[in-house]
Amino acid sequence: MGPVGLTVPAALGNPPQPFRLLLDLSFDTLFVPSATLDLSHASPGYNIFRYYSNESSTFVPGPPGQRHTVNHGLVHFGGEVAFDDFIIANVHTKHQPFINIDEAYQTALLALWWDHDGVLGLSPRWNTSANYSSTPSPWSVMVDQGVLDHNLFALDIPRGPNHLDDPQMGELSFGGINPKYESSNFAALPIVQDNDRVWAVEAQSVTWTNKTHPIHYQFDNTTAIFTTDWVVALPDPMAKELASSLSQWVFCNVYWCWVECAAREHMPDFVFQLAGQNFTVTAFEYAPMAVSQYKEPRCSFDIWSSEAYLNPEHPVAAGSILLGTPFLNAFYSVFDLDKREIRRKCSLLSLPIHSSN
Repeated sequence: MGPVGLTVPAALGNPPQPFRLLLDLSFDTLFVPSATLDLSHASPGYNIFRYYSNESSTFVPGPPGQRHTVNHGLVHFGGEVAFDDFIIANVHTKHQPFINIDEAYQTALLALWWDHDGVLGLSPRWNTSANYSSTPSPWSVMVDQGVLDHNLFALDIPRGPNHLDDPQMGELSFGGINPKYESSNFAALPIVQDNDRVWAVEAQSVTWTNKTHPIHYQFDNTTAIFTTDWVVALPDPMAKELASSLSQWVFCNVYWCWVECAAREHMPDFVFQLAGQNFTVTAFEYAPMAVSQYKEPRCSFDIWSSEAYLNPEHPVAAGSILLGTPFLNAFYSVFDLDKREIRRKCSLLSLPIHSSN
């Protein structure tokens, strides 16, 4: 787990060229930086790995002039469509489409590309008749090529301080679950397929368990969309009421909000009712600690109003809430395309993803 999000090791080409890819549950494309990319928009302290097509025996260029552009992390990326072999978590796909990025520029002030080389999309494709992009993600290609025993992937994200100079390790697996969870009882959440290309379930309510001022919101025709963004985005009226209730703990500037880390022990829990089942999120999840290279702990506050959450790549649809990494923390989550469900179980990892294979 880096400063920006969940990153995993992967490789493209033959012989394999290594990359660190940012996981994105709401994205359906693979892109990596080309050998000719100007890296002026990357963080100066981060070494970006580039893709060298002339060094891969399995590289295949796309149709002449076929370019693809995407916006991600407030940076605009563009490049030629290409194909090559791809390896991640011991799964090998042939002729994987990707965008070989040769241009990148900021779309917002202070937007920097750092902590990863490219992006690995993990969004589902529920509408089989839709006209999708020409660069389906490795997850989609795994399903299309039938290389998995089961069309699912699993994330194990433990809770705890994230030391930025020694990132926490979790686990990403494709095609099956870790054997240590095989005898576990999972909470199964059926997928709501009203919105294509998102992992979403029905949301009934959310409760803020403040002893002196509890807040309860009952939802009507609302979906909870799972994302790997660092956010839990709630309806605007509730977010404003929370802001008032939290004024003694939460401090904000123009860039971010935070809490005193010691105060988390006294802060209330959230209880989300999803598909008829309750899930508790404590302050240790929604205000996670990151320890800088200077050993200074900082606890960010990651609860937002859905109207104020400005992410042009992942806008919050009307009638939806976003459940991001603060909600995924401390759980083993299985995203099952075959059974059309998301399964959750408390993580067995004692220490809190880069990711392990």
